[in-house]
Amino acid sequence: MIFIICGLQISDLWRARRAKWEEVTTSLVNLHKTLSTSIDRNLSLLDLSLIGAQEAVQLPGVMELDPELRRRIVFDRSTSAQFMGALLILDAKGEILIESEQVASPQFNLSDRDYFVAHKSATVGLYVSKPLFSRIRSGEPTIVLSRRLNGPDGTFQGIAMAAIRIAYFQSLFEGIDLGEGGVLRIDNLDGTVIFREPPINGAADIGAAGGPPLLRDQGKPYAVLVRPGRLDGVERLYVSGEVGGFPLTLTVGTSVSGMFAGWNTRALVTGALTFLVCTLLAFTVAALTAALRRSEEMEAELERLAVTDPLTGLPNRRALDLFLAGEVRRARREDSSLSLLMIDVDHFKTVNDRFGHAAGDIVLRQIGQLIAASVRRAGDFTARFGGEEFVVVLPATTQEGAVRVAEGIRSRVEAARFLAGDGAEPRVTVSIGVATASSPAALEDLIQRSDIALYQAKNSGRNRVSAIDLDKAADTADLEKDGSPKARPDAASARQSL
Repeated sequence: MIFIICGLQISDLWRARRAKWEEVTTSLVNLHKTLSTSIDRNLSLLDLSLIGAQEAVQLPGVMELDPELRRRIVFDRSTSAQFMGALLILDAKGEILIESEQVASPQFNLSDRDYFVAHKSATVGLYVSKPLFSRIRSGEPTIVLSRRLNGPDGTFQGIAMAAIRIAYFQSLFEGIDLGEGGVLRIDNLDGTVIFREPPINGAADIGAAGGPPLLRDQGKPYAVLVRPGRLDGVERLYVSGEVGGFPLTLTVGTSVSGMFAGWNTRALVTGALTFLVCTLLAFTVAALTAALRRSEEMEAELERLAVTDPLTGLPNRRALDLFLAGEVRRARREDSSLSLLMIDVDHFKTVNDRFGHAAGDIVLRQIGQLIAASVRRAGDFTARFGGEEFVVVLPATTQEGAVRVAEGIRSRVEAARFLAGDGAEPRVTVSIGVATASSPAALEDLIQRSDIALYQAKNSGRNRVSAIDLDKAADTADLEKDGSPKARPDAASARQSL
């Protein structure tokens, strides 16, 4: 029962944990999709502006036009988003040819920037720079989207570039609560941090090496995994994936400890209550088991006492009747002989009168022990019949074998030294009547006929063994005291005459 209760609670808690995991994962995936779509849309608008500028610059005669008119033609598709910086056309030397807005000094040379170097050496399509601090906007954190400008012969003629302030990502991410330990981050594909919310080292996070990008799950545009944070070491559940067709990675994550804070509390309370219930149940079961065991032990003891003689510790008359009834049935079924010894202590009244009843009880106990020790087979049975009489039942034993056992008992009692207390050493002998039978009619008379045989032993001088084979006597005739088939007084009157 305890294991079932614990198993059910563990199963319930595990289901709740899985449900929480799936709920948080779904929320992170949806948030990732929403943010990724927003970033992709805005960057795509900037890219369209770059493509338009790229095409306009290559139109014949554009470069000979008035600067203001030229600016309008080149940047006619440009967007004026809040966080968008300048759109510039740089020549092959990295100097500004055309700007979408007036810059502080058009004499800037940007040929050392990664976005210029990348296009100068190869045709790479759209390039997204690593985060940088803008020279044009007084060191403001920025990233640059750029495209290569080619001459008619395919030679490098410069680049078209659009700057977007890092503040754009800050405004997009602020107000999103992922709980304690939550994180939002956008990186270059090589893991360079563009922006992280919340920051760890403020502006120092920008451009930090965050490690390789998270791998996508097969068949999905994002990856879902648990791992320590690359910058702070906090274990989180992450959802990470590329932003549209741009070489950027967006990552959203929440701390595992925060995610399961409520579940941990529930598990702690449930575990404590389950432990309490199981402990109480265990104590209750233990108490009931102990009570049941005591009851069974008491019943067994009562059953033992009900069939045990309290003085000698031998089985009593009730036990004898039960055992003898079973052996009679078995003897009939198996057609085997059954012998019974009726043993009586000679002149026991004299022992009581001379040494006292306490001494007599001691002698009876010692005689019972001697008789039990003389009967060695497992199926043999020794009992106190009553008073100073004992009975031995010998299943599957002939008269000859029964007499041999009886003689052994008689001789051991005769030779025994009985210590009755206070230095008393009474000399005691026994007389034994042996009755053997195998026929169904004779089996019922075993006790009565062994009593008659005992009378014969007493009448012959005591300290003797007398035997009667009921199968050789008449089935319906009584036996004389000497064993002849004549009328005789009943066993009770015979015992009274002793």
